[in-house]
Amino acid sequence: MMDSWTIGLLNTNSLRNKMPYLLHILQTQNIDIMIINDHRLTSPPIIQGYLTNSFTAGTRHVGGSLIITRDGLQIVSTSGNLGTPPMDSTHVTVRSGPTTLSIVTTYARPSQNTDHTLYWQEVFDRNPKVLLAGDLNAKSPDLGSTAENDRGKRLVRFLQDCDVNMINDDRPTFFPNNIDHHPSRLDFMICSTRISHLFRNFRTIHEFPSDHDVLLVDYAGTRILPPPKPRHISFDMRNCDEKWPIFQENLDAVLQDSIPDLQTHEDIEVESEVLSSSILQAAKKSFPPLPTKIRKPSVPDELLLLIKQKHRLRRQ
Repeated sequence: MMDSWTIGLLNTNSLRNKMPYLLHILQTQNIDIMIINDHRLTSPPIIQGYLTNSFTAGTRHVGGSLIITRDGLQIVSTSGNLGTPPMDSTHVTVRSGPTTLSIVTTYARPSQNTDHTLYWQEVFDRNPKVLLAGDLNAKSPDLGSTAENDRGKRLVRFLQDCDVNMINDDRPTFFPNNIDHHPSRLDFMICSTRISHLFRNFRTIHEFPSDHDVLLVDYAGTRILPPPKPRHISFDMRNCDEKWPIFQENLDAVLQDSIPDLQTHEDIEVESEVLSSSILQAAKKSFPPLPTKIRKPSVPDELLLLIKQKHRLRRQ
């Protein structure tokens, strides 16, 4: 029985002929749950020591999502419980003893403009503990990108309107082979606000032949950990007299007049985190966050080119 899990996310840019690399990462990083996008397989793979619990087929050229879990984890439900998910989206609920987590993944194909937010919201509404992870191909200045697309606009609205938190930090996850294009953050991990304190040690590694990094995070499903260090968010505080009543309404809606049952120190820690997250969620809806400042490289173009070449060589 496992009290904590290591969860990975990777856009493989085709899993064909790359299985040894995947097995190496699964073993060296001790991954319990692996979420894979753009595998380009037409049938589920067989991976020693793991079960393929949720699979959507791709073609030889693009697409497909799958979720594999280490032997011993119990599968409570799959995406079939929510009807037919959008293309390249799937969902699974995993359990080990008292530890439970619902995982939804989406691969947003660059050539398509499907709105996946309704599917995500349905999963979050039905489950109190959800992790959304995938290559969402979402671009927006609010997400640290110099460009913007419809997927980025929808993801920003989803983050602002729903009771969710971003697990990612500011580091890019995609390193294009075209040296004229800048690295960007296209792969995301997003969780329910009420369990955000259970995710720790987000990191990325460069050990797979893809232009995407492997994203890793630890989930402590039964351990109550200290609250994470707060991220600095700047809000638009103009016209405060008009916005404070809206903030009060949003906060009341999030808390829903709930009265916590505080019996232990752990109960107090959890409810403190819930209250802090609820205040932040209400603030995001009432006082729109100011756009994230985009930090442009401060190194010469010649050095930036060498850095990009180094990243490319590390993936070969």
